[in-house]
Amino acid sequence: EVFRLGAPVVIWWIWLVFAAGNLVDLAIQAQPRFAVVVSAILVMITGVAYACGFRPRVTADDTGITVVNPVREFRVPWAAVREVDVRDWVRIHYATAPGTTKKIESWALFATARVKRNYSQRAQAYAAKSAETARMPDEAKRLMTLPAVVVIARRIEARARAEQARGAPAGALSKTWAWQSIATMALPAIALTIVLLT
Repeated sequence: EVFRLGAPVVIWWIWLVFAAGNLVDLAIQAQPRFAVVVSAILVMITGVAYACGFRPRVTADDTGITVVNPVREFRVPWAAVREVDVRDWVRIHYATAPGTTKKIESWALFATARVKRNYSQRAQAYAAKSAETARMPDEAKRLMTLPAVVVIARRIEARARAEQARGAPAGALSKTWAWQSIATMALPAIALTIVLLT
């Protein structure tokens, strides 16, 4: 299962089409130096949009959960997961040693202030419409008031509990740098700096 919010991915594709159109236009019509400078800026912004908008995701499989952030990847086996909660981000709490836990925040699953505010307003609104919702099961009523990130966090935690109940193997936590993602942001920035200094 892959968990991510749709808005950043949609924004990424819109930006990609916009940037590609502008690069074609610059190649056809602009003065050479201006075209190079603006192209470098567009490519640099595209690299940041890729790393921060398109790349982040949370993937769950039979052995554990992988949190992919802009420049880091974390792999946590199901046996190590202790809790999944939501603050500004969905956070995966995991055991590093007996009695010691750390947390990973997922860039892909975030709760904006507006989402949190709307959550409380929706809960009040559904409570007030008892006549319309009276026939619905309690679980359905509750889910209708929850933001998507909260539903996803609960789903991940439920999966962790189910895998642990089935005897998920311990495994080792792994953390790696995402060098390709770092390169998509750093190389265009270096190129732009060189162009501006020459």
